[in-house]
Amino acid sequence: MDMRTFVVSDIHGDSKNFHKLLKDVSFDANVDRLYVNGDVLDRGKRSLRLLYEIKQMAEEHPGHVLLTMGNHELFCLQYIRRELSDFAWRAFGSTDTVEEVNRLNPSETEDLAEYIQSLPLYLTIDGAKEGKDGQLIMTHSGFQAEYIVREPDGSINVIKTIESSASSDLFKHLVSNDIHYIPTADRKAFDRTVLVGHVPVMRLHYDGSYKIRRDRNLISIDSGAGSCHCTRLRSGQSITGDEIRLLRHEAIFCGLLLLIVQQDESFIGT
Repeated sequence: MDMRTFVVSDIHGDSKNFHKLLKDVSFDANVDRLYVNGDVLDRGKRSLRLLYEIKQMAEEHPGHVLLTMGNHELFCLQYIRRELSDFAWRAFGSTDTVEEVNRLNPSETEDLAEYIQSLPLYLTIDGAKEGKDGQLIMTHSGFQAEYIVREPDGSINVIKTIESSASSDLFKHLVSNDIHYIPTADRKAFDRTVLVGHVPVMRLHYDGSYKIRRDRNLISIDSGAGSCHCTRLRSGQSITGDEIRLLRHEAIFCGLLLLIVQQDESFIGT
């Protein structure tokens, strides 16, 4: 079987449905590739355990399971470094994660901090059917609009923009939703297609629909995970949380959205 590439974002501790999703698409970490676009932590119970599971998957299958840093991973890091208070982190939805971290011994806590610190802010996905020139830049939230970097030809250098935004203030960078509200002309000027999570798609679609959002050179896949959703597809067909269906290059499943970047033809319709 040829390698397939999947992207999921903002799992927020929904371990049960994350693993069920991988099972239902027959994900094989020895062959396939999985990109997790940040925000594994918080909201769900035992989200830290899920982060460790994904970390182990990545270590056992290097190059096949990859994770970027989301704002909720940053909250955890800042809490450990005493840059974010217990109260503030709980206000961001991390009650159970705080307790998990508090149960770690000092060595485990430092190892966790170092691991989160090592997570990249963006990854390049090659061979993407939907990407400009076959390439996607996956980053959790996008960037702060005031740090856009333009090239002499007027195009926006996405990687330089992300790096400029993050270096200015990492917290503001990872909580920013500017990328969704910049002028359409700016999104058209991106030199790469950008794939983000962070803002639930239901808030981005005018009809509040629950499906991957594609807008010029921007793809958004945050499902608002934390509860199962019943959604309606373009055909009007109702899909329950216990079913999975393929719609073009995406799968909708029990509170999680999965972008299928590459797939072999035998997978379509399964």
